[in-house]
Amino acid sequence: FAQILQFLEAQRVTEEQNRREEQRIERDQHAEEMNRIVTAMQAAEPNRRVEPPVHQPDRGQPTKHNTRAPDVIEDGIGYKAFKESATWQNYNRIINLQLKTREEQIAILFSFFNADFLNRINYVLKVPQNTDKNVQEILDVIREYTQAQQNVTVARYNLVKKKQREGEEFDDYYIRLCKLADDGEILSMTVDDWITTLIVCGITDDETRQDLLGKKPALSRDEMVDFCHTRELAVRDTELLNSKVSAVHNANTYNKS
Repeated sequence: FAQILQFLEAQRVTEEQNRREEQRIERDQHAEEMNRIVTAMQAAEPNRRVEPPVHQPDRGQPTKHNTRAPDVIEDGIGYKAFKESATWQNYNRIINLQLKTREEQIAILFSFFNADFLNRINYVLKVPQNTDKNVQEILDVIREYTQAQQNVTVARYNLVKKKQREGEEFDDYYIRLCKLADDGEILSMTVDDWITTLIVCGITDDETRQDLLGKKPALSRDEMVDFCHTRELAVRDTELLNSKVSAVHNANTYNKS
């Protein structure tokens, strides 16, 4: 019986230590988050004194623990990664972002961008930290920019070519298929989008296919047709020229003999 009591006491002490450690980690995370917010807000308005916002939970509501902040977005993020960063939307709801001023909302958003990405937003996307846009408008600008930097045809090509692997469970294959379908934005695909996708999948010249998949942004239907025509004519002309050169060379060789 004494051993049981000792075991229970040791378990209680361990649980108490774990609880205190979790509280410490939560305080550190909150302090880090607040410092990041204040730094961003001060950078946006250097002459304004900004105090760290204090979160006061509503009475009668359970206190939120271990709120996971979004990951810092680094320069070079692709459209797929940016589109999948759903943590930001969840974070907005948890901290009641809509209750803050527009300037505070933007400061919080910018606090999750690293310095290089902030420079890109400022100089390339023309969205300075004192912008008149709201958070959603800023996110839309970034989304359109990252989308223009990728070729959606690649995802659609991979989707059409995707097959179940040997020994792969159906659920795993189905998940990969659905993710590619999301990446390829098939719900918004038009007839022209399907035709360009089938062109890339069906042409026999691998070099032309790789060139088409490397275009950023993806070519339109008319642009792709013109590109394929031009490439085909170039290959045909090159083959014709090579045949003529070969014929001349053979004739010269025959005359010399």
